[in-house]
Amino acid sequence: MKTIVSDLDGTLLNSYGVVDPFTKDVLNTSPIYRIIATGRSYKTASPLLKGVDIDYYVLLNGAECRNSQGDILYKENIDLKIAHTIMNGLLERHTDFEINTEEGDYSTDTVFCDTTAQLSEQHLQDYKEIRKIFVFVHDEQKINQIKYWLDQIEGINVTSSSWWNIEVTSMNANKALMVKRVIETLHPSDDVYVFGDGYNDLSLFKDYKHTRAMSNGVNALKQIAEKVIDSNDNHGVAKEIIDLVKD
Repeated sequence: MKTIVSDLDGTLLNSYGVVDPFTKDVLNTSPIYRIIATGRSYKTASPLLKGVDIDYYVLLNGAECRNSQGDILYKENIDLKIAHTIMNGLLERHTDFEINTEEGDYSTDTVFCDTTAQLSEQHLQDYKEIRKIFVFVHDEQKINQIKYWLDQIEGINVTSSSWWNIEVTSMNANKALMVKRVIETLHPSDDVYVFGDGYNDLSLFKDYKHTRAMSNGVNALKQIAEKVIDSNDNHGVAKEIIDLVKD
């Protein structure tokens, strides 16, 4: 059977942030294996996929992998010294961010990140496992300055899912690395099809031959995709799966 690797936001989810009933039905009834590869944590991804049979979750841009029951199989943490340098630097720059840790998700702005708990000074000292740092600034000049600063720091992977955010993981964590790990160790497959829309999908699109970029995706992804498909609001992933299963 074919293995489908799909991003969530802007790809499997429509503009309302849900998997529409048609797409859900196609996913559940097609003879395929399903791997989700998202920047989200399990806490925010799994409720969106309620009623969808998922084989593996690649989460936090490849910093974590869980099985269908939500058990952690693999994890890649940011070096703690580097994580503290980044967090302190963001605080000095009066920049909001979220951290995904072994104990849950915490943010400097729980109104914007409404699924997180408040990040405190004590938290900065306590956490020993930080999977991802998610930076958000709705100021294009400032976000570019912060990205430039982060790009100078060794030992991390820096990407984004939209112009207003930056996603930081360990240098050993990106979607392609974790998907490859899943396929090599847990789920051998030579017939892999990747779906995505954002910059954090680039590693997957560079590593896999059969790539499907959403028409609503970024140009950088569409330019290297094997095929550009319909948008997330027009059942792009579902319609492509139907065609793939026919072949």
